[in-house]
Amino acid sequence: MPMPVETVDVVVVGGGLAGVGAALTCAAAGLQTALIERRAVLGWEAAWAGQLGFTGGKSPLTRTVLQTCQQVGAWGSGRVDAPVLEMALNHQVLAAGVLQRNYWHPVQAAVAARLLTGLRCAGKSGQHQLHARVFLDADRLLPLWQIAGWPVVPPQGAARSTLFYNGLAHQPLTQPLALGGEQDLQLIPGIWPGELAIEYTLPQADSLSALLILPELLSNLQRQFPHLKNGILTHASLESFPLAAPPPTPGRHPGFDNLLRVLPGPAPEALNPVGHLLDAGVSAAHRLLEDWPAFSTTPAAPTDWTPLPAPRLHHAEVLVCGGGTAGALAAIASARRGAHTALLESGTFLGGTGTGSVHTYY
Repeated sequence: MPMPVETVDVVVVGGGLAGVGAALTCAAAGLQTALIERRAVLGWEAAWAGQLGFTGGKSPLTRTVLQTCQQVGAWGSGRVDAPVLEMALNHQVLAAGVLQRNYWHPVQAAVAARLLTGLRCAGKSGQHQLHARVFLDADRLLPLWQIAGWPVVPPQGAARSTLFYNGLAHQPLTQPLALGGEQDLQLIPGIWPGELAIEYTLPQADSLSALLILPELLSNLQRQFPHLKNGILTHASLESFPLAAPPPTPGRHPGFDNLLRVLPGPAPEALNPVGHLLDAGVSAAHRLLEDWPAFSTTPAAPTDWTPLPAPRLHHAEVLVCGGGTAGALAAIASARRGAHTALLESGTFLGGTGTGSVHTYY
């Protein structure tokens, strides 16, 4: 079966806020731009990690996105509403003509001298091939830099998660309340009437730990704030937001002239860890555009494909692909019967449509 091939000017890898900012800026300059993201959503830092402080953004693009949210009442007191922000980002990307591809993971790159000329990605519908003049890595894990042989150490250290109550008839808070403690708890009034966000810190960016800590966390909170029992815990972070800075690398790969990355912005603020990320993507795209004449020569057709570094080998007696409701239960049943079982899931949560894919927020 032939592999689908698409040709663009710029490929942006990573559809977080920085990647969206970079892709929209390139598209606005008239460049054919592809944006690939391994998750199901754009702007995962807000949409999935629940980090909604946006007072740090100053670029026209950031202001446009926030104004779109404000028009429907989803922006106030320096915070946005996650689902509305996600829809605003999707609207901007669609209107700009950016080629958006979710659930895509880069697995191979084509090399010609000091240039990357193509990228192979694995997605839910098989493998796909992208040709481009410039590649911009905006993913925190820097997959393109890994493909190109750069040693990347994943960020370690504390991470932030959020859970949301709705339907609170009595909402005594008008300003964020810092409770401190081991989890550095923050209670933050939500955008909508009766909504309350509760942010907490984990020792590591581990989404499973963020969920397992909830029973004890909620029990302690409800003892301290009895009115929470009258509300509904509607949703929680599907992924934790790492507070550590991404791995340090130069803005341009030393071995490949057309492999760039989004440089991290200023240190995040306690209640505003993502406000600068759209601006960081815009700045990276502006640097690319300044050097665009150097990239004007179309690369040769890809021939030499370089795989990712060899992955660690895992062994299992039973392999379950897909962690939806059926897959998760099949894996649990297999393990309970004593089989060494591995479960593969492209998302950051189990349960499929019942827990995240459709009912992500409410």
